[in-house]
Amino acid sequence: MLNNVVDGIVAAINGGFGDTIPIHTEVTEQDFDDPCFFVRLSNSTFKQMIGNRYLWKNLCLVLYFPTPGGDRQAECNSVLESLLMLLEVIEFDGTKVRATDIVCQMEEGVLAMSINYDFFVYKAIQETNMGELEVKELVNDEEQ
Repeated sequence: MLNNVVDGIVAAINGGFGDTIPIHTEVTEQDFDDPCFFVRLSNSTFKQMIGNRYLWKNLCLVLYFPTPGGDRQAECNSVLESLLMLLEVIEFDGTKVRATDIVCQMEEGVLAMSINYDFFVYKAIQETNMGELEVKELVNDEEQ
């Protein structure tokens, strides 16, 4: 399921920017070709709420590396506006999930977005069926 959250983010970014800007989900040994996106799951918590209902909180990190040279700040601001709309709601496994918290900042010329996608999941409960029960009854001291 966690990979599906990342895939949902990648699909949303790809839907808005197309194939013009590469999207990476794995760190490579060599530097990325700018401009590009990097998406990863940063942190995940799983907390039981009531019964078999669990709250799954997922903190994702989206980085945008702008084109070298030029006005990197203006480019990042433009991309940020688009990303805020694209990543507000993502879809995976046929379910739409809304971002619950988005924090954006510029770090060393790179746009960094921290996004929470929190949702409830239900854990299937296996029920143990009762074994066979044999009943014998006596009526007027005779076994039936």
